[in-house]
Amino acid sequence: MRFDAVVFDSGGTLFENPPRRRGHQEPTSHEVWAGRFVRVASCLQGLRLPFDPYELEKILPELEAEIAEEARNLFSHEQLMQAVLNRLDHEPKMEWACMLADAYAGPRYRSWLFAGVPEMLAAIEEMGMGIHLAVNTPWCGFSFKRALMGVGLLGYFKTRTYSSDIRLAKPDPRFFRVVEARTGAAPARTLYVGDTIEEDIKGSKAAGMAAALRLNDRNRSHADLADYTFTHSSELVAWLVEE
Repeated sequence: MRFDAVVFDSGGTLFENPPRRRGHQEPTSHEVWAGRFVRVASCLQGLRLPFDPYELEKILPELEAEIAEEARNLFSHEQLMQAVLNRLDHEPKMEWACMLADAYAGPRYRSWLFAGVPEMLAAIEEMGMGIHLAVNTPWCGFSFKRALMGVGLLGYFKTRTYSSDIRLAKPDPRFFRVVEARTGAAPARTLYVGDTIEEDIKGSKAAGMAAALRLNDRNRSHADLADYTFTHSSELVAWLVEE
C-alpha cells in the first residue's frame, strides 16, 4: 500500500454543496443555511423557552458575526447558542445549547456529495487503508456525526477530528499532530486530501504528510504544491492503487 492512512477534509472535498438543485427534492446548502432561524425558533418553542421572534431574528446574525470575528475557526455552534440564550435572558444550559446547536446546523444531503464519493471511500477501505476525517468547522462533533450518518458515510471514518472540538485549526501544526496521534500512522505514510492550499495542502505537507488536492477554480493556480491533483473521486482511487 502507498499509505497507511488517508485523511479527508469535508466541505469542498467530500461535499460539493452545489448552488443549484440537481433534480432532487432536497434543498441546496444555501437554502438550509437560510432556514437556520426557523429551526432555532422551533427548537426554542419545543424547549418552552419564551422569546421574541423579532429579537431572535436581529441578534442571531449579530452574534454570528461577533463570535466568528473573535474566534475564527475555534468556535462551535454550541458556543454560539449559549450566547443566543444569554442574549435572550435564559440560562445558557448545556442541554439547551446542544439541542439548539444541532437545530442550527441543519441537515446535509447525499445529493450534495461530489460524484463517486461513496464508491471512492469503499474502494480505499477495500485496499486496507485507514480512512479518517479532519475538518475546520464550527459544527459540533455530535452534529457532524449525525450528518455523516444521514448521508451513509459515517462508518468509513475510523477517527474524526474537528477544530470546534479540539480548539485547534488547520494549518496549525498542532492540529495535524492530533490527527497523527489519532490515526496512529506515521506522517510519511499518511495522505491528506483537501481543497484549500493554505489549510489543507501547505498545512499537511508542513506536518510531513503527502497531500492530494481536489481541483476547483480557486486553487488551480497553486495546484503544483500538492503531490497529486484530481477532479473526480475515481481519479484519486486510481492513483492510490498505482504501484
